Amino acid sequence: MTAFISKFFNYSPSEISNRSLILLLAMMVAIAPFSIDLYLPGLPDIALNLSASEHLVQLTVSMFLLGLCLGMLIYGPLSDKFGRRIIFLNGAALYIIASIACVFALKVEYLIGARFIQALGAGACAVMARAMVRDVFKGNQIASVLSIMHIITMIAPLLAPILGGQILYFSHWRVLFILLLIFGVFNLYLTWRFLPETYPAEQRQNLSIFKSFKNYGCIILNKESRGLILCNGFSFASLFAFVTGSPFLYIHHYGISPQYYGFLFGMNIIGVIIATSLNTLVLKRFKIMQVTKISIFLIVAAAFLMLSGIFFSLMEIFMLAAFIMIGMTGMIGANCNARILQLNQAYAGSAMALSVATQFGLGALSSIIVAQTMSQQSSISINIIMAACALLAATSFYYALSNSLSKSSSKKVSEEYHAK
Repeated sequence: MTAFISKFFNYSPSEISNRSLILLLAMMVAIAPFSIDLYLPGLPDIALNLSASEHLVQLTVSMFLLGLCLGMLIYGPLSDKFGRRIIFLNGAALYIIASIACVFALKVEYLIGARFIQALGAGACAVMARAMVRDVFKGNQIASVLSIMHIITMIAPLLAPILGGQILYFSHWRVLFILLLIFGVFNLYLTWRFLPETYPAEQRQNLSIFKSFKNYGCIILNKESRGLILCNGFSFASLFAFVTGSPFLYIHHYGISPQYYGFLFGMNIIGVIIATSLNTLVLKRFKIMQVTKISIFLIVAAAFLMLSGIFFSLMEIFMLAAFIMIGMTGMIGANCNARILQLNQAYAGSAMALSVATQFGLGALSSIIVAQTMSQQSSISINIIMAACALLAATSFYYALSNSLSKSSSKKVSEEYHAK
């Protein structure tokens, strides 16, 4: 058994094409959103079957988000020291074990614990995929590849609830976790078989594990990195606020049917595809920060356009603003992460862990605030939260822009911090 495990982790696949690599990394990124949204239609059935309250069942979602953020923060520095491949394989194995526990959970408390561990494994996939992009691609290529991967992260939460609902129509809620288990095994096999180590030992930091975690301090000390991480997080928070509040706005404020709402929400994916394609094209002629500046302006304008659409009850205006906002969120995320990777090349894993954890952390916080506001039946206040997030994203971006560091000064900050 020990020999098999050693052979499994020491296997070294041959090089693969960039196109195949992007597809494989996109599948890794999709694990987290797919794991969240696939089983959402089954929450009432889980509560009934496990004789649990809705509040306890909702904790399976909250604990997954908590475990996801915590897992990212743990795996990021470890990947800078030990490499990307070994961290992903361990994370994927943990995800599979936890998925098995979810399938056989007999009490809601067991399911909550299993979901937390499952999220710890999913966190490795989310961070490693983005860090590997930095290892393989350079310059504006990083933003272009991250844009393509963003489409996957948007398609997964769009299609997953539909698939989950159809499965529940014919089967049991445990089948949803069986599907997640199969998806995890499939990802683990493809990665083990085809994904090479993208961060060779000679490029890694020769630091202790404790000092590897000090990379976070170095990243935060870099004012441009700090601003871009917050910009990315707040733009993502505006998206989470929209996703949480849009059913209430469309169905209750505008009076459309739930079936038509699904169609309108699905139309926003076209905005993501258009924005991603446009981002890839314009990055061939313009710098990342120039493109991001325009995206920031558009997301702020879209947020306030939404307010006018609500105030004057003009659904067409609201739909147009949502179309623009969701598309720009993808561009901002890809470009901010690309610039963060450029500024922190020596510890890309830590940088992406901090950035993506901030994304999901602020996104979860905005969802909670919107959920509380929705209970007060206030449409305007939901859009004010979205506008506030957009303004905070813009403020963070211009803070980063005004404190832009050259690569040499960024390296100096790193050396001074680790010397302490």
